[in-house]
Amino acid sequence: MWRAAIVHIQGERQAMEVGDRVRRYGLAIGLAAGVVTWLQALIAGSAASSHLAETLALQRALIAYRDGTGGPLIDPQIDRLVPMFIVTYVTAGIALLVTLGFSWYAGRVASLVSGRTEDGTRAGQVVAWASWLCWCGAALLAIALFRADGTLSWLAATAAKLTFTPESTPITGMYVTSPDGVFLALQLGAFLVQAGVGLAVAVYCGGVAGRVGSAQRSPGVFHRWSVSRLRSRLQAALGATRARLLRSREK
Repeated sequence: MWRAAIVHIQGERQAMEVGDRVRRYGLAIGLAAGVVTWLQALIAGSAASSHLAETLALQRALIAYRDGTGGPLIDPQIDRLVPMFIVTYVTAGIALLVTLGFSWYAGRVASLVSGRTEDGTRAGQVVAWASWLCWCGAALLAIALFRADGTLSWLAATAAKLTFTPESTPITGMYVTSPDGVFLALQLGAFLVQAGVGLAVAVYCGGVAGRVGSAQRSPGVFHRWSVSRLRSRLQAALGATRARLLRSREK
């Protein structure tokens, strides 16, 4: 009884050590993937900075439309901002695909360490979490400090402030270059909603990618495949030998 308890405790300790190693591998690979997500945040911030004049022009046009004082048309201003949004969201998709590649590799490494497919799933999810935290931190820094937002967050904040501000009250603190606390809170909230959706997609797909990587390189899977193949060959050889014996007896 005591021996069984000691063996059980040793097994749990060994499983915890393997789990810690899997998490460490996933975190290290996730930080490497975070470099790619930082690059995406840099590209999106650069696109936003290069389209700052068009962003301010659209905000002025929306204010003029709301107050009914005339001004520039809204549609041309939106058309000029389409390239910025395309660059931001396309590079975000590319960064996600690269992160999934890192998740696949983390799952492969984890399976080589533990030999279990579920550890590959966990490692892939850790990679997705780590890379998302790197990207989210860089994007929040660009929005809050450098006023470089290439997402739809500032547009959602502009629409919310125009909607909920009474018509008799002048609009202040709405421009992306000099926002007030309310506008910045709305902008960051809209960004975090998009980031939350991206996190859910990244963690789910990262787990799938890690599981695929672990299944392809798992020693346990390879061992079971080899054993089953050897068993089928032995059965075929025994069947052929038995058939020859029956034929020789008939003769």
